[in-house]
Amino acid sequence: MIPTKITQYRELIDKWCTQIGVSQSLVMAVIQMESGGNAGAKRYEPGYFRAYVETNPKWLKVSRETGIPLQSIATSYGLMQMMFATSWGYGCKSVEQAQDPSQSIRFGTAHLKTLLDKYPIGEALAAYNGGKGGAAAWRAKRNTDAVMYAKDVLRMYEEYKKDMQSQKQSTTDGPSQTNFFKKSELTCKCGCGLCNTTNALLSTLNSIRSAIGAPVIVISGTRC
Repeated sequence: MIPTKITQYRELIDKWCTQIGVSQSLVMAVIQMESGGNAGAKRYEPGYFRAYVETNPKWLKVSRETGIPLQSIATSYGLMQMMFATSWGYGCKSVEQAQDPSQSIRFGTAHLKTLLDKYPIGEALAAYNGGKGGAAAWRAKRNTDAVMYAKDVLRMYEEYKKDMQSQKQSTTDGPSQTNFFKKSELTCKCGCGLCNTTNALLSTLNSIRSAIGAPVIVISGTRC
């Protein structure tokens, strides 16, 4: 069962996952692991600060020009616990923005997409947690914190997928199916016969839209 602390953000998760192209179940599993659904979560990383921020000319300049403390740049924020320095690369410009639930999901999902395009899923999750070292540990099959993190997320991901599929099936079988398409959108006056199958087509399209969690584009092969 997906915790309610996670499902309360379902609308935002659906929005960004659909736009960016990442599984909602996977993002919810990452949120559960990273923050447990606590939008105010934050974690300062002193090791990261010393290694990558404290004397880095880029971050010294950013801090000077924006007033953002250097320690804040080495802090992870929000639902997906993205390090501010990483979120910066996806358009984050303030600590407030990093903590915002919608923006945290946006930045975290975008980063996850970048990693998934580069690595297989297990490796990508290890990298989300531990950077390149986490990815290398996954490849080497070492039981590091990043590898254990990835395995836990994968386990939750499978559980959440099953739960979502069960919910969608229940919705599809019941009388309260979500209508993503309007009947008027499928009305045609050219005589191709599409109008005669409108109700059945609507039901099919709504079922597909609910199942895949992404927009469906209908392309007619008839004269219209």
